[in-house]
Amino acid sequence: MGYTAPSTDTPQFTLISLTPDALKQMMEQAAEQGALRALQANQRDGMVNSGQAAQLFGYVRDDGTPNLDAFKMLRQKHPELAQLGRRVGRRWMWRRSDLEHWFAAHPQGGRASP
Repeated sequence: MGYTAPSTDTPQFTLISLTPDALKQMMEQAAEQGALRALQANQRDGMVNSGQAAQLFGYVRDDGTPNLDAFKMLRQKHPELAQLGRRVGRRWMWRRSDLEHWFAAHPQGGRASP
């Protein structure tokens, strides 16, 4: 067994002096930032119901409510769209990213103009 010299690529650390309150504040900020990133990721790819999916596709009535009938017709016209969803009791649920990918691949599937 030969001798191996210590690596010169070892990371360098700088020690800083923190009060317990400063350390607590720094840890809370790091935790809040991590939680915010996780929440944002979940919102981007969370589950949406039929009303939210209708709004995502642009099926919205003049009063701003989702046009569920129009979205249901779209779902029935495109079985592959329905296959992306899951039935939860009487409700349909989709993963937002699945709907966005489907819509990108089928630009005529959604509402063309208001």
